[in-house]
Amino acid sequence: MRPLDGVIVAELGGRYAVGACGTLLSQLGATVLYVEGDDLPGDKWAHRATYALGKEPISNEKRQATIDAADIVLTSSDIDGDKAAYENTIHIDLTAFGLSGPLAGKSYSDALIQALTGIADTNGQEGGAPFAAGAPILEYEAAIYGAAAAVSALRVRRLGGPNQSADISLFDCGINSLPTYLPAHHDGKVPKREGNRHPLVVPWNSFLTSDGDVLICTVSNDHFSILCGIIGRPDIPETILENNDRVANRGLIEQAITDWTSSHTLAECVAALSEAGIASGPITTIDDLPTEANLVHRNSLIRAKDGDHEFFAKTPFFANDAWSSKVADTVKSEGSGEIPQPRGEAGGDGGPSLPLDGVRVIEFGQFTTAPLCARHLATLGAEVIKVEPVTGDVARDWDPRRDGLGYYFMYSNADKHALAVDMRDKEGWNIVRDLIASADVIVQNMKPGSLDRLGFGWEDVQKFNPRMVCVGISGFGEDSAYEGRPAVDTIVQGGSGIMDLTRDGGVPLSTGVSYSDITGGQLAMLAVVAGLELRERTGKGMSYDVSMQDVTSWVTETSWNIPPEDRGPNGAAIECSDGYVWMENPADADGIDTKSKTRAAMFGGLAPKGIKLAPILNVTEAVTHPQTLARDLIVDGEWDTGPWPLLGSPMKLSKTPPRVRRPINRPEAPTVEVLAKFGIHRSSAAE
Repeated sequence: MRPLDGVIVAELGGRYAVGACGTLLSQLGATVLYVEGDDLPGDKWAHRATYALGKEPISNEKRQATIDAADIVLTSSDIDGDKAAYENTIHIDLTAFGLSGPLAGKSYSDALIQALTGIADTNGQEGGAPFAAGAPILEYEAAIYGAAAAVSALRVRRLGGPNQSADISLFDCGINSLPTYLPAHHDGKVPKREGNRHPLVVPWNSFLTSDGDVLICTVSNDHFSILCGIIGRPDIPETILENNDRVANRGLIEQAITDWTSSHTLAECVAALSEAGIASGPITTIDDLPTEANLVHRNSLIRAKDGDHEFFAKTPFFANDAWSSKVADTVKSEGSGEIPQPRGEAGGDGGPSLPLDGVRVIEFGQFTTAPLCARHLATLGAEVIKVEPVTGDVARDWDPRRDGLGYYFMYSNADKHALAVDMRDKEGWNIVRDLIASADVIVQNMKPGSLDRLGFGWEDVQKFNPRMVCVGISGFGEDSAYEGRPAVDTIVQGGSGIMDLTRDGGVPLSTGVSYSDITGGQLAMLAVVAGLELRERTGKGMSYDVSMQDVTSWVTETSWNIPPEDRGPNGAAIECSDGYVWMENPADADGIDTKSKTRAAMFGGLAPKGIKLAPILNVTEAVTHPQTLARDLIVDGEWDTGPWPLLGSPMKLSKTPPRVRRPINRPEAPTVEVLAKFGIHRSSAAE
């Protein structure tokens, strides 16, 4: 049994986001009716084998019968012109800008949205031109949010609530991807392009070896000290240890690392660093993905068939001890699918005010992935208790700060309650066990095996809470060919092919935003809402193993089966007098002295002629853009020293909209009084 067995989806839209969203719902067990026909608008149709795999191909002549049978309808109204209300189904509309704001209805491409949301401006070499990522990164973010919104809406309907729609926008996804860069904006600075560096953490970059580039990233003081010992510079942490000091001395530290890496091979560097627990790795090309060791170990890619043609395809993400998705390996021919009989389920007029009302989540998370997942679950109504070490999450102290708290941390952890607990202390361990016993979900991005060693792994938890849904997120998965190898966002990007698609003069570039972290957290959120639905069917909990590499490599799938010359960013940046514009066809600027024109003048002169371009906005321009304001993408949460800026939700459900209400608290000790608020009654506590 799977979470969406029996659910029927009508996939109508032509955006990549619609195809990818339909694929996720199919992997969760839904019957997806892939409606196709001649001359339909959208880029999806050029990759029919990729997007039709595992679905029922239905002729466009049977479009209405498909809609009549469906529980969920997927559209992209900005390019399809489909303005139907679909009031008798759950309707997920995936568009460039959504249904509100001054840009509503405009059908921009992924690359142009990257330009308008500040993402392209953060991507590129220091001092060089900006770049859009070479994969449709926002289309796939929208796909995951769309699938999560669909499953959440099904849950509301199952609990007696109405059918509803969800307005999912690529623009909203782009703004939601900026937490790494928003702190600089609030500090009065404009974030700049830094190549493969992290704006908040040092060391974090690609370094030249004797035979290629190696990615090296550290966060903790301990790991930095170990790294300095490996490179023969144990003197550095004697005076430069804390991350904020390391950021201030970036050049010195990077030169010391380069002096070491340049005298070793890539393999030697990775072997020495991995053995010491330092996150490092190579940069994998798209053509090497089918033989990449961990993807092979996890059976992440297969050779599928479309008639006589073979192609590479992604296997399902969602597999665990409770169920496994069917692995489709053959694409059905056009029009050969069958429309099932409608289930006849109608929406009610009751149900919860939020999809996850009454659900308790325990988060063991730091940095981005698990915090992002749990933050979204909180906006959907879950009560999220974030268990932090007694010293607090290290990101609380990352500069820039306000009131002693880092902006990055606050953006990543809204609407949670923080408890500071020493789980290695007997009383602290007992408190955490009581919290887990009372909860529905565990979300964690600790190093694989860490919770098991504490006695809170999946098998341990099953013994006292058999209905628990456990989701672990890691760079390469718990079931990995790289057992024990640490991984962070840039290391995962390097191993997923996405850096290979974005090159400046041959230099592979990570996306400026922490894309593997973001999509790993998103997929974990989808795993939670799907896992809760499966639990309602089976009465049992389950464990999900989410690999950031799996999801990041999936985002590159439209480049797997095409020639290398057809890969890469859709267009290029053209320099103007006050910045850059992104043009899908740079040749449209031939004969124009672009450096003498402003971005506005370029756009105003060329857009009315049907030329596809957009100004590349910096982060400050993006977050203050009228579209950002109209969509409530940055909202204020009340705090004792004044409002804190928080991210609005990109999942705009019409009847049960997610709520962003407050910043996370300073971590509280688990006193008797504090625990009583969560229904945990003890005569003593770790005070």
